[in-house]
Amino acid sequence: MTQKTNYHTHTPLCRHALGNDISEYAKAAYDAGLSILGFSDHAPFKDHDLGYRMEYQELPLYFEQVDCLKQQYQGLMQIKKGLEIEYLPYYTKPNYSNHRNFYEYLLLDQKCDYLILGEHFFTDKDGTLFNLYNVADTEAYITYAKACVAAMSTGYFDIIAHPDLFGVNAFSWDKNCDIASDLILEGATKYHVVVEYNANGYRRGIQNYPDGNRYMYPLENFWKKIIGSDIPVIIGSDNHAPEQIWDYAMVRAHDYLSNIPVALIETIEDNRYNKKK
Repeated sequence: MTQKTNYHTHTPLCRHALGNDISEYAKAAYDAGLSILGFSDHAPFKDHDLGYRMEYQELPLYFEQVDCLKQQYQGLMQIKKGLEIEYLPYYTKPNYSNHRNFYEYLLLDQKCDYLILGEHFFTDKDGTLFNLYNVADTEAYITYAKACVAAMSTGYFDIIAHPDLFGVNAFSWDKNCDIASDLILEGATKYHVVVEYNANGYRRGIQNYPDGNRYMYPLENFWKKIIGSDIPVIIGSDNHAPEQIWDYAMVRAHDYLSNIPVALIETIEDNRYNKKK
């Protein structure tokens, strides 16, 4: 590890992160020796409320706060402006071009440095909305994976967050888990999207599941599939408190990945450079 970076940072605006002000997160990152801190709070949608995120009308405030920190830490630490957001092209049928325009608005008009795909919610082609934390069976994981691949194909997203988030559900690993994992990893390879190893799963602790005691995520069965591949992997803190930006969970994630053969990168710029080759 040549530098400390984190692109997955939430703020009190998301309604479920601690702290009084976004600046506390920047100070914690600077004190921990980070060279890059990327803010990626949960993005709101204008036409519907998915919960656990800022209000749509608060987006300008969020952008203003991050832009101010960019200036404040100029020459000291790079501050990146991003968002973690779902890809929901079918939720606004028959006119789902509105969402495509929204991603382009965020990247081009608001000059976000990057978007992270975080499919907490996803849709099938009929427009049915699913909550990944509450699915009926593992067959839904395949629908989730297909939604992730569709998102990656757009080119809007640099990183797919916690791709193994389906592990929060109380189901044993089965063939549907294998199929979903393979689809996601094939999509990441095809569309040159960085796969995130999410450290927040460690903070959630070991839970009892039908197939034994394990973390909700990262899922060992998922990450075994990446070993020896050239799929770019980045570690995301997914912190919801300033002190979590670089804590035991981040150290543990780095220790784990440093001992297995994966294509670990530290900046998304590394992947963008390789993508152009």
